[in-house]
Parts: sequence; C-alpha cells; structure tokens
Amino acid sequence: FENTLALLTLNGNELLQLFAEIAKVGGEAISGARLTITPAGELLTATVNGKPVAAEREYRIATSDYLSQGNDKLYTLAKGRNKVIKSDITIRDLMIQHIAHLHSRGKAVEASTDGRITVK
Repeated sequence: FENTLALLTLNGNELLQLFAEIAKVGGEAISGARLTITPAGELLTATVNGKPVAAEREYRIATSDYLSQGNDKLYTLAKGRNKVIKSDITIRDLMIQHIAHLHSRGKAVEASTDGRITVK
C-alpha cells in the first residue's frame, strides 16, 4: 500500500465516537489509548494516556491518509480538523526508516501484547 501519514484533530466527544467505531469493528491498531469493549462491539471504557477522555479537550491523531477519509468504517476520522497529509513519504517507508534506526543503534524490533484493547 502507498498510504501516507495523516495528522488531524478531534475533540473528546469525537474521539469517543471514534473509539465506539473501533469497538464496533472488533478493534483496530491504536497507540496511547486503552479500550474495553464487549464481544458484540460495544465500547465500555476508554482512556488516553491513562486518563478519561475529556469532552472539551482536543486530541491530535496520527493515522493513514486512507483512514483519515473515514474509510474502514472509521467515519469520525473524516470529521478531523487541522488535517495535514504528509504525502512525501509512505507509512511503509517511515517504518523502514525506524527499523533501520533501531538496527544502527544495535536494537531489535520487539513486539508484545500490552492490553490496549480488552474484550470483556
């Protein structure tokens, strides 16, 4: 895929709606947040950086240009404001650069599950 990085802003209510959409599809890759969802796709709880989502606060989201258009049933992302799409580099190339940087420092890529989305 040739997806590029997109940055956008959502308020707390929109972020909760996005989390509900993520729950409805059974989960998506997220970072900085923790969700508890039901097997039926209902959002039970959501925190960002360990804190409840504040309705009046603005949250900066990094995602793909494809998802930022509301695709894959993540409709709320299309409502994002202050949208910036970095079309000069693909997400794939950003990942390659990051892995090369880790390798140059003698570090390995590590993966683990950390409970970002819990199904109850």
